[in-house]
Amino acid sequence: MGLLKTIFVGGALYLGIKAFTTGAGLSNFYKKMNYYISAKLHSITWNGLIAKVNIDIHNPTDTQVKMTKPYVRIYSGDIEVGHSSPENTEIIVQPHSATKIEDITITIPWGTEMTKLLAKAGKKLVNLVAAGVDEPVGINLTVKAMMDVAGINDIVQTSEVSL
Repeated sequence: MGLLKTIFVGGALYLGIKAFTTGAGLSNFYKKMNYYISAKLHSITWNGLIAKVNIDIHNPTDTQVKMTKPYVRIYSGDIEVGHSSPENTEIIVQPHSATKIEDITITIPWGTEMTKLLAKAGKKLVNLVAAGVDEPVGINLTVKAMMDVAGINDIVQTSEVSL
């Protein structure tokens, strides 16, 4: 009798949670959520290149969702060349709207991998910096944004960007 009761209670809990998340639109939310990641070269300092990453989150559902500010890593091939500082900042994604997370700052320190990237960008980088022009210089990187959305960890979005 105890086993039957345990199975019944477990099944009822599962169905209750499933009904709540489906009713709240959370299952729909993950299927329809869109993330658009962009990055630009912000400045060059003695510490390295400073990149600014922006993430647009489009929520076409009826559900308002809370999430943490994404932790962002930048890769050149398989090598991580920089990352943001983790923040415990809550972001509210409103239903049927776009939420913009702007200016996630990442320092890409000077080093062997950075030297290779700058060699590829070459003279164009020098001319753009001297002219104060804000456009990509041809450094192609992969940006990974990791976030906690509605209590679910390990939501990872990846985008290829050109600094």
